[in-house]
Amino acid sequence: MRLIFSALVVALVATAPYAAAQPATFGRVSVHPATLLCTDIPVYVAPTVSLRVIGVEDTQPRAAFAPGDSVVLSTGLAGGVAPGQRYLIRRVSRGISRQPISRASPGAVRTAGWLTVTAADDATALARIDGACDAVLPDDYLEPYVLPVLPRADGAAGTPQHDRMARVVFGVDETRAFGTGALLTIDRGSDDGVAQGRQFVVYRDTGTGRPLVVVGEAVALAVGPDVSTVVLTRARYEVLAGDYLAMRTP
Repeated sequence: MRLIFSALVVALVATAPYAAAQPATFGRVSVHPATLLCTDIPVYVAPTVSLRVIGVEDTQPRAAFAPGDSVVLSTGLAGGVAPGQRYLIRRVSRGISRQPISRASPGAVRTAGWLTVTAADDATALARIDGACDAVLPDDYLEPYVLPVLPRADGAAGTPQHDRMARVVFGVDETRAFGTGALLTIDRGSDDGVAQGRQFVVYRDTGTGRPLVVVGEAVALAVGPDVSTVVLTRARYEVLAGDYLAMRTP
């Protein structure tokens, strides 16, 4: 189970630069950028990344690391790593099925935390873990740090478009069931016309041959080429992995 608790989120928000980041409100639901940063992202091809966490600066070996720890990185100045740089700490899981990562069996990119490089020589570097969504582990990989910018809902709701609807993939910790306020991922992105702030109607196919049942509403928060993260702004019923989403357009 991921180590996200209300007290942790408060601690993240209170720490610069997170104090300057403001939550966005969608109806009765409020989302902070740090919460979005901690949401799992589907991936269909395992990323190839060379910069990794290889250990901790300590007299005793440890299996997991936390905010405040000084960790050792796999490369230094020779690899373009320099003091002051900031990175996201991530790893990929193969999902509940444990099958090789593919379109049919997506993996999950999990953000374990973020760090700042404090010292470096040609071969290695040291970095301070600034915040965490989960325990940081040896072999976690690093990507440049970007704090998400949250959108506003895009005004007029518009009409749901039912051609090429999206499907719910999973949420934090690869959860498969969601209520109002939950963040979850869908299998459509900018290549399919999705943009930040776009609104969706969530449907379920009951398998009875009857029309789809409306189970909720959502707003797109973060958009990649082929996946997006949305917040569930209203759930009439429990929303499940595999449910359909139709994007509203004017």
